[in-house]
Amino acid sequence: MPSPPSASSSSSSRGLGSALRDGFNALRARAETWRAPRPRFWIDERACKSCYECDRRFGPTARKHHCRACGRVFCARCSSNALPPDRDPDGAPARVCGVCYDARAGGSGSGS
Repeated sequence: MPSPPSASSSSSSRGLGSALRDGFNALRARAETWRAPRPRFWIDERACKSCYECDRRFGPTARKHHCRACGRVFCARCSSNALPPDRDPDGAPARVCGVCYDARAGGSGSGS
């Protein structure tokens, strides 16, 4: 029968330390991909009551979404575009607003 996890506190702390290290390494990799975990300008979603583009009020049916390029808060409809990170054109696309999409994609295909 295996011993309970509390029997070896040094091995469980190594496990926790390893998990924390792995988590921090994943965050560092994400930060490198996007140059930062988020844009320098990042709106606090708690203070934002409506979409920056269409002025739709947020509530149970209208969720808040950050644009990963500019940091402003939009509804799902106004942030339905996605672009890869600047430094990694082959990276996984992330949610961006229509303005940032138009600026980066050259205005083609935004639907506006």
